[in-house]
Amino acid sequence: MMLLSIYSENVDDGDIVIAERDMTLVCEMLEEELEDLEMEKMEYAYSNPYRSMVHDLLYDPLKKRRNRNVQEWKKLLEVDADLIRMTVNQLRNLTQLKDRLRDRRDERRFITGLMFSL
Repeated sequence: MMLLSIYSENVDDGDIVIAERDMTLVCEMLEEELEDLEMEKMEYAYSNPYRSMVHDLLYDPLKKRRNRNVQEWKKLLEVDADLIRMTVNQLRNLTQLKDRLRDRRDERRFITGLMFSL
């Protein structure tokens, strides 16, 4: 409401001539629209767990915390990339690859056995 008042007072031959009651009504409608948009934004952001995680990480209201979160995320991605590189280097050796595949097969058999025993 303050914004509309300032605009109409300071603009030469201001096109906006609104009664006080109408200004209040316009402001209330705009505030409701903003609340609806914010609610829609949050519903969309939290409708998916991945989207929710990214929203919490990248859209923090505090810029300092948002920048810190992004830097931490970059570090985690670098660590993951290093682990993948090390695993690829290890698996180039066929003996280690066979051992790793055998371990995975055994884990799946164990998990499958647990599921069917319930």
